[in-house]
Amino acid sequence: YYPHNKRYYRLSKGIIAKIQNSKKGYVDMGKEKYGKSDTVDAVYENSEFTNKNPFIEAMPKLMGKIEFEKKIESYPPLPYNLLEMSREKRREQVLLINELFVPMNYMYEVYDFLYRGICLNYKTKNTTDYVKKINILYHSRSAEKEVGEFYTTQSFSGAILGVPGIGKTSTIRRSLSLIPQVISHEQYAGELFYCKQIVYLVVECPHDCSVKTLAYSIIAEIDKATGSDYLNRLFSPDGISSSSLAIKVKIICLNNHVGIIVIDEIQNAIRTARKNRQERPLIKFLVELTNEGCVSLCFTGTLDADDLFGREEHLMRRTEGYRLLPLKRNRTFYDFLEKIWPYQVTIKKAEFNERMVNCIYDYSKGIPSYVIKIFQETQIQAILSG
Repeated sequence: YYPHNKRYYRLSKGIIAKIQNSKKGYVDMGKEKYGKSDTVDAVYENSEFTNKNPFIEAMPKLMGKIEFEKKIESYPPLPYNLLEMSREKRREQVLLINELFVPMNYMYEVYDFLYRGICLNYKTKNTTDYVKKINILYHSRSAEKEVGEFYTTQSFSGAILGVPGIGKTSTIRRSLSLIPQVISHEQYAGELFYCKQIVYLVVECPHDCSVKTLAYSIIAEIDKATGSDYLNRLFSPDGISSSSLAIKVKIICLNNHVGIIVIDEIQNAIRTARKNRQERPLIKFLVELTNEGCVSLCFTGTLDADDLFGREEHLMRRTEGYRLLPLKRNRTFYDFLEKIWPYQVTIKKAEFNERMVNCIYDYSKGIPSYVIKIFQETQIQAILSG
């Protein structure tokens, strides 16, 4: 009943069911399978894939481009009384520009790239394969003959590299935020099936990242996602060898059914490996993580990493993907600038014209983060100068 027009509206059974489902912990609005929570209980449905697989059936469906862009865009509202504010208050409102996020064409391709990597990994794996892999890792490589021959397709691997400030990390994190990170399973096909499925991990390489540091970072992210305590249990004052730690990482990834690991700022790990002449151990760790750990990998970072990827045959085919370059002075750049232009907190608004577009492009070189910084700083200087 709506009092303002004194009219009644009848709810359909479908709408009532959706409201009831939302009270059970997830929102099913047709296209949405789960709510915004990072950890959810598994909801199974008929999958596009033919094989019966709980990890695939628990995944949310792939979004369309329009729906995806609506989900990731961010246009914070400006205060209605902006012109009445003092200079100090208006300078505070400049911070709203940091919350802006304008979808671009390549972003949906990145989302599809990541989603495909997760599903391709789970598609070729089943519970039996996981158990056999863990047995091999526990009992060394010689146990493979005793366990027996079995077939598993190699996990997905790729790279998203680009110039700093183009929006790689923010796009990846927003894309993955549309997928629950951890899915808890209790029962599947009428049988008990207790396990946790970590759909994705994002690991950032520090400036002096070694193989051991990278391995510990992966374990730390698993602990953060599931609340486990692997890192404290593996830490030893006497240290642990890199090879032993690598095996532990692979076993932990198998036990937690990790779908994809995004390794951000991979160029840091490559620089450290070159400096210490440890390129081979790094390549060996990454290759074995995909082959034996049954984990898809996505490398992100600057174009510096492309040099090593291009020289190593082991990595060349595993690092195909996207190379993101600065925007050209075309319609895409024009549209981007047009969408952020209303976010002016100065009393006198700058006119949006061709001269202004060319000026900003010349200073920003077509890099979105530089455009945002110029847009903020010029307004602050205008307000301070009166």
